[in-house]
Amino acid sequence: MLFACRKVLSPRVSSDSKLKHDVQPMQKDALAIINELRPVSYYYNHDKEKSKRAYGFIAQEVEAVLPELILYPEEGAENAHLMLNYDDFTPFAIKGIQDVHQKVIESEQEMALLRAEIEALKQLLRQLHADIPLETEVTSKEVTDQSYLLQSQPNPSNGLTMIKCFVAPTTQEAILQVANTNGQIVRSIHIQDRGHISLPLDMQDLRNGTYFYTLITDGLVVASQQLLLVK
Repeated sequence: MLFACRKVLSPRVSSDSKLKHDVQPMQKDALAIINELRPVSYYYNHDKEKSKRAYGFIAQEVEAVLPELILYPEEGAENAHLMLNYDDFTPFAIKGIQDVHQKVIESEQEMALLRAEIEALKQLLRQLHADIPLETEVTSKEVTDQSYLLQSQPNPSNGLTMIKCFVAPTTQEAILQVANTNGQIVRSIHIQDRGHISLPLDMQDLRNGTYFYTLITDGLVVASQQLLLVK
C-alpha cells in the first residue's frame, strides 16, 4: 500500500512579502477541510519490528481533499510513491482555529442577547404581576414634585421607543444619557421641557444588545433603566 512520508524541509523558509504576488486571504472553508481529513497512526513497512509508531495522514486520502499538498513522483521512477507536504497544513490549521474562535464569539454574543431578552421578559412579568398601571404610578409621584424616570415603551425595542419621565419644574439642567454595557455613552439628550415628558428615542443605528438610559438633573443621577434593543 502506498503511504505518505514527511518531506524534509529546512526549519526556515523564505516568506518575505517581496517574494510574493497576488496575495489573497484564504477563501477555503478550513473547518470543513479539517473535518474531512483522517489523522491516523501507523508503522512504516520497513519497520518490521514495529519499533516506532508514526502519526500523520494517508496521502491518497489527503489527495481527495487537498491535492495541492501532494508531491507526485517523477514519471518512470522506480518504487514511486506519493509524498505529502506536511508544512502546508499549518495555514489550514490556523484558519480553522480562527474560524472556531469567531464562532465562539458569535455564540457568546447570541447568549448575551438571549439572557438580556429573558431579563427583559422577567421585568415585564413583574410589572404585570404588580398590576399597577403606569398612569397610576405617575399620579402618585406628582405630589412629590421630584424628578423620576419610568420604563421605556416598548421594551424590548426594535429601535424606536418612548421614554416617559418627570422633570421637576425647579430643575436647571436635565439630561438623558444612553450607554452600552461597556459604559460608552451612545446618546446624550438635553431635555428642555419640564413636568411630564414623553421623549422619543431612536436607536435604529445601534447594534442589538442591552443598553442603560439614565436621567440626570442638575448633575445628580435620578434613576437608570435597562433597555433591550432587538431589531
